[in-house]
Amino acid sequence: MKMIFTFQDSLNQLLSNQKYKRFYSKIIYSFLISAVQSNTIKMYQNVRILKFSKYWNFKN
Repeated sequence: MKMIFTFQDSLNQLLSNQKYKRFYSKIIYSFLISAVQSNTIKMYQNVRILKFSKYWNFKN
């Protein structure tokens, strides 16, 4: 749970910066579209890898 909230907070900090807001929102939107288009198992694997990498960076 802590990893998800940490990721969400950092995402909110990035989006609060006006300079990068449009840029990051485009990336997130395209990622969501591709995630919806791909199958559920592939999306689940991507989410697991993302969570693990965030957790690994948070620990180290």
